[in-house]
Amino acid sequence: MRSSAARIALVLIAALVLSMAPAAAPAAQRLLPSGLTYVWWKFGLPEFDDFQIDITIHNDLETRPGMYFQMYQGQIGDVGFYFGLQTDVFHPKEGGKGKGLIFSRWKTRDLADARPAPDGWTQSAGYEGDFIGIRKAYKWTNHRYRLRLTALDEDEKGAWYGFFILDYDTKTEDYAGAIRFPKTGDKRPLIKDGGGTWTEVYSGATDLAQLPAWHISIEGAYADRRKVKAKEAFADYSKVPNTDIYFDKPTGAVHMLIGRDVARTHPKGKLF
Repeated sequence: MRSSAARIALVLIAALVLSMAPAAAPAAQRLLPSGLTYVWWKFGLPEFDDFQIDITIHNDLETRPGMYFQMYQGQIGDVGFYFGLQTDVFHPKEGGKGKGLIFSRWKTRDLADARPAPDGWTQSAGYEGDFIGIRKAYKWTNHRYRLRLTALDEDEKGAWYGFFILDYDTKTEDYAGAIRFPKTGDKRPLIKDGGGTWTEVYSGATDLAQLPAWHISIEGAYADRRKVKAKEAFADYSKVPNTDIYFDKPTGAVHMLIGRDVARTHPKGKLF
């Protein structure tokens, strides 16, 4: 049996060794899934009933990982909404349906407020707060498109806004469906200025190495049936480092670059 002095010496040595050991490294921060790039628009109009955006998809994507190119997130009346393109649109009964169109609003689960296209479907859920949406399969690719959200008709409960997409390459326009937005008193709900366009990887990627290379651009954002072009635009980024946004003044296009090999060379802030 060791003496008390020997035991005390061993304890002191062990404590010294532990104090000299490096601290455990913190768990690596998981950056994905996440939003990626953001552009916020100012039209100089407080409200309008039609929004249009011209985009170019410079290189096509596969279905996975799930990528979202969202055209305008903002408010219609007092209700938030967003709409755009996804690589793998979810069907509540069938799962992922591949590339398609998505348009959602919050503050309801009532599908009486949704009118999908004949070949589309609806969704009602609560995992992002109560929301409803219309969905439609649509095989978008590396083409130039116009997407528009416009007031269609009105009833005693509110105004219906429809989502359309025009493929400039094929000169074909498709309709995704419409969603009703409630009135505030007797006031017709209108799209509010200051909304944004953004990109997101929403599923199928947990590591930056899985981030696909993607180049997309916005040639113009318009209000009031293309009568008013955005007067100002502001760029912002998430914590994901492999993204870049810049404004090409000669062409008037805003470019977004995404991918593990992308180096950010432009700061956030005013684009024009």
